[in-house]
This record gives sequence, C-alpha cells and structure tokens, in this order.
Amino acid sequence: MSIFVDEEVCNGCGSAEEPFCVLTCPGDLMFMKAGKKADIRPLADCWDCAVCVKHCPVGAIELRLPLEISEAGTALRARALKSKTRWTVQYPD
Repeated sequence: MSIFVDEEVCNGCGSAEEPFCVLTCPGDLMFMKAGKKADIRPLADCWDCAVCVKHCPVGAIELRLPLEISEAGTALRARALKSKTRWTVQYPD
C-alpha cells in the first residue's frame, strides 16, 4: 500500500500553524512543500498506519491499494469522526 496526496485538493489545512498530517504522522514523514502542499518522504519508510489519511480534513490523502488486492488505481479514503473512522473505497472508474 502507499500514501498518495492529491495536490489539487490539499490546502495545507488552511490557516493552521501546522497541517494535521504533519502533526499526526508517527514516523515524522509528512512535510509541507512549496505552495503549502503536503507530501510524504520516501514511501518505503511509511508504516501504512493511515493516520494522515484519517485526519486530513479535506480528504486530500488516500491509501492506494496494491494490485495483489485490487485493480490499479483503487484507493481507500477515510474520514475521522468523533467515535469512529468512515472508510470509502474508490475504484478508478
């Protein structure tokens, strides 16, 4: 699995001092690049914990599934709610 940040959707958490993905990543892998867009350091270092996916307020981060599990381009998006996380599967078509 791998983390993917959609730069079209990412807004750097608006006026927040530090974006939620940067604050919550236990591996300290998320960072902000030019233009206030989130990115992740080498994917090989990622634990696939999906904390960044769950805490992105605009849904700009997704967990891409490997071909062994699903077809190319299939992803999981999450929305952290008060008492649970709602996961949505997105197929490429």
